[in-house]
Amino acid sequence: MERRKVYRAKGRRYVVGLAVLFTVLVAMVGVSVWLFVISLTVPAAILLAVGIIGIVWAAIDVLTYKLVLTEEGITLSENRVLASVKQQKVSLKYDGLCEIKHTIVLAEGAKNVPAIALFYSNGNFEFLNMKRFSTGQIKSTMSDIKCLAEAKIGREVTIFSYNKKGDIAVLYEKK
Repeated sequence: MERRKVYRAKGRRYVVGLAVLFTVLVAMVGVSVWLFVISLTVPAAILLAVGIIGIVWAAIDVLTYKLVLTEEGITLSENRVLASVKQQKVSLKYDGLCEIKHTIVLAEGAKNVPAIALFYSNGNFEFLNMKRFSTGQIKSTMSDIKCLAEAKIGREVTIFSYNKKGDIAVLYEKK
């Protein structure tokens, strides 16, 4: 039986942002009902449609965004904001993994984003954007990656801790 660990995003900023978003969308639906009552049907219909579509879209994003660790590798769902993709789906294998490091990367828009850096024996490295995840989830994820990778490749994988005073790596997009 394959071991599988699924992490759902529970970062503080992410959860607060979702709460605000859902509050605004539900308020839009409520205002649209009030507009129907006072016979302003066209603005009410537009507001109702936008509110319901927004609620459905946000709910789908919450339900589909996850980090999955299996015995074969790591899969991180794509990160979407409305119609734009902030991060493509990431699928990584454990083969050749040497080191894991919690770090900060410079992402699009010159924003610092928490990440897990995975260093491989061939000199390559990959980042997992962990912006939506809490610090506890990041530490747990690193530990689980270490255990699963060691079981798969049969040698030790080193975990380096995050140093808040430095260690900023630049996140780049492969072309």
